[in-house]
Amino acid sequence: MTGGCIETGQETWAGGANYYTVAQISVGGVDAANSLMAVKDLVFDKKKLTMAELKAALAANFEGEYEKVHKMCYQDRSSWPAGRPR
Repeated sequence: MTGGCIETGQETWAGGANYYTVAQISVGGVDAANSLMAVKDLVFDKKKLTMAELKAALAANFEGEYEKVHKMCYQDRSSWPAGRPR
């Protein structure tokens, strides 16, 4: 899964991997789950946004008129699997 270990004959922790990706792998799943729950909550459950509006906001990187959409994605985190960050 992590390139370089076989070629160097060393495990990731011993410096065998080309890139240190352990943190990204463990955190990425949580970020994906939280993002999907925000989409479910805002688009399907509460119907505060349409999928087209969310896609437009993502394409604009939440800039300009879409800053309010970005804020909505972070206001109510209680439905996220990881809950509210501390």
